[in-house]
Amino acid sequence: MFDTDNEDGTENIEDARVIYVLFSVEKSDYANLVRLCSDPIPLSFHTWNGELLDRWGETERGNWIVNYVVKVVPDELARWCSQAERPLDAEARRDYIKAKLVEREGIRPEWAVRQKIIPISL
Repeated sequence: MFDTDNEDGTENIEDARVIYVLFSVEKSDYANLVRLCSDPIPLSFHTWNGELLDRWGETERGNWIVNYVVKVVPDELARWCSQAERPLDAEARRDYIKAKLVEREGIRPEWAVRQKIIPISL
């Protein structure tokens, strides 16, 4: 169920020490993301992607560290923000990818691992 890249091959997400989740958007959707965001983000997809990958590269690696990517469709993110009555800003982008990971991986509310999820976004 869990897709990990742990060096030791572990697949039990509850045992993870830290879980990094990266915001990913298709190049073809990036202009729409820029248009929808309520805060300034880089106008260039290459700048956005480069800054994200720099942050991703700075994360720690090793045993019991899990890395995930959440592919974001800007219109779905905007709908999620609208339903939650919140602006589409940096905090919302981080909260969204964390919520999507929790939903996708079936992470239950009582699992302590929820507190170990660190979203990476601009």
